[in-house]
Amino acid sequence: MQLRQIAVCLAELVRSAEVTDRAELQSIQELLEVRRQESLSLRARVAEEQQSLAAFEARANTLQASFAGIETHFNELIASASQLLRHQLCTQVREFADDQAEAMLDALEMNPKQKTWHCDVLPLREQMEATCVAAFEQAAADLTRVEQFLYPQLKVIVASLLPDYRGNLLEVPAWPQGITPTVAPLANKVAVDLDSAWWQQWFAARRPVEERADHLRRLIEEDFLRITDELVREAETQLGQRVDYILQRVNAISMGLRTGIERRAGNLAREHALLDGTADEETLTRFENEQNGRAEECVRKQDAYSAALEELGCVLEVLDASPGDARLLLQ
Repeated sequence: MQLRQIAVCLAELVRSAEVTDRAELQSIQELLEVRRQESLSLRARVAEEQQSLAAFEARANTLQASFAGIETHFNELIASASQLLRHQLCTQVREFADDQAEAMLDALEMNPKQKTWHCDVLPLREQMEATCVAAFEQAAADLTRVEQFLYPQLKVIVASLLPDYRGNLLEVPAWPQGITPTVAPLANKVAVDLDSAWWQQWFAARRPVEERADHLRRLIEEDFLRITDELVREAETQLGQRVDYILQRVNAISMGLRTGIERRAGNLAREHALLDGTADEETLTRFENEQNGRAEECVRKQDAYSAALEELGCVLEVLDASPGDARLLLQ
């Protein structure tokens, strides 16, 4: 009777161990399946993010190329305005110099003994100032038209790339009215200095009339063509400052896009390392090997449990037989 109880207890222990190992095996299989599903889900999400990032970067690159085109357009606009202003001012200077030289010729023909000459350049100064202001205002108006077209377009583009952007970089700047370029270079030259001793001596000398008129022409041109260069530079500087302000805003958006791309690329690289990184791939393989080893061990134990239960079943059959057979079993 005691032998039968021992055999029954052993059989229960084996069955209990078998149930435990079966549950562990199922847990291992479920864990591996969950890990595989997570890996597949992560891989799909990473692939989708890669495609999304590639599309985003392509559009951002296109936008940056557009920004470069905008800068080129602004520079060309300023260059064109400067070229036109220079041409207008130079034409005015040369025409005025020709008129003054012609007036001198006429005066000397009427009075060859004339020893002094007065040249009032105030009309030229006023004419150059008016031309400079008009050209600057026209260039500023051209910039304003470009801005009024540019900023709404940028808003649409940035909204499609950065829906959450709430900054004010895309608001059309309110430029003060009546901004004019400095004409300080003209203030220093109101009249050609014809009262200096060298000029009086030169003019009083018995030189040909044409030579004196030509010298006056060159004197006016040398002074006022130099002033023309200064006026053009001043206008270019002020227009360039306005363009720089615009481009700073545009480039700030461009840098923000690039920073966002780099941040997303960094996050994506870290997630991608979980799938294809060498170290993380080895970790995942090692984890699966460990779990598969545990599962194989559980299978081997179940085989051993089955064999043990079969043998214990035979023992119980013998014990349930005649006592003599039980004694033979014990021997």
